[in-house]
Amino acid sequence: MKIGRLLEMDWHVFSDHHWKTEVDGSRLDYWPTKRKWQFRGEVQTGDVEQFIKSFERKAPSADEQEVEAQSWWSMCQVGGDLRIYVVHPNRSPEEAADDVIHQLERAIEHYQKKQRAAA
Repeated sequence: MKIGRLLEMDWHVFSDHHWKTEVDGSRLDYWPTKRKWQFRGEVQTGDVEQFIKSFERKAPSADEQEVEAQSWWSMCQVGGDLRIYVVHPNRSPEEAADDVIHQLERAIEHYQKKQRAAA
């Protein structure tokens, strides 16, 4: 990671050793000489640029845009990449939200089963 590339981002530089920026609505403090940062109370080390980029929303595909255009309650984004669309021309937004919650619960159960099997 080159410091010059980091400086192209929107940072408030307190000193050579302490910077801050805002990521996903929260403050991120960064200590470049140690490659350490604090975000939402958690201290981490490594590639801060990659960490920040993980919060950038990826542009939806043409198919996703089509579905989103037809949806009342269009997207639930979890983490960085999971998008759930509910197309419901004859249903209320509340019913669609219930469907999304149900699908997320099923996804969590599936994930937990895989984790238990791997342990």
